[in-house]
Amino acid sequence: MTKVLLILLCNLVFSSGLTFSVVSESHRNNQPKIIQIYSKTEPPKLLRVEYYYEVGSIRKIENYKDSVLHDLLVEYDQMGRIQFKGYYEEGYFRGDTLKVFDDY
Repeated sequence: MTKVLLILLCNLVFSSGLTFSVVSESHRNNQPKIIQIYSKTEPPKLLRVEYYYEVGSIRKIENYKDSVLHDLLVEYDQMGRIQFKGYYEEGYFRGDTLKVFDDY
């Protein structure tokens, strides 16, 4: 349920007329594999990349600033559980913010 709410919230934030998305890769079953979200500025800037499993669930979310990896990165397992959270600042991993999740 949390995963669905997160995706809906993210879609709401990025669904305004200020962005557009591109499915840059698809799985064999035509489910999106990679969706890139860009600003409608000139030139467009990459804001976010979403990676999906073949079954359609989210695999990874990367955020960008000025088309460089920046801010939160989250990876999920196929059940939708968070496996990793980390923060990037202007393309560089902030090692002190690494969070890894497991069953414990």
